Amino acid sequence: MIIRRQHRATGGGAREPGAAGQLRLSRRAGADGSQVVSVAGELDIATAQQAYAYLADLIDQGHTPLSVDLAGLTFCDASGLSVLAKSAKRAREAGRQLMLTHARPSLLRIMHVTELDAMFPELSSPAATG
Repeated sequence: MIIRRQHRATGGGAREPGAAGQLRLSRRAGADGSQVVSVAGELDIATAQQAYAYLADLIDQGHTPLSVDLAGLTFCDASGLSVLAKSAKRAREAGRQLMLTHARPSLLRIMHVTELDAMFPELSSPAATG
């Protein structure tokens, strides 16, 4: 699924297709039978609502653990952090495990400062960044 940001043309004109401003979400089965969602692009106010809807659907439809691979995430604002927190809460309420993997150091710092990392114990392991 590709979520494109709605943006206004500025003095520099509109962004080119494929440029920053979009979010790509894809899923696959993990080697252990879990679901893996790969996130690439920008998780921000323009993409957060649709990203949460996508993750919520996966949480509601499955029973196996769900991993969110953040290796391709290039930007995350407060709305994006909210998506991660709400998704974790929804998974817990559904009796599912939601884990984050391959989070960049900059995202880990923000999650630590906001204490959001407490919702994701796996972030304290070296595998979270690897």
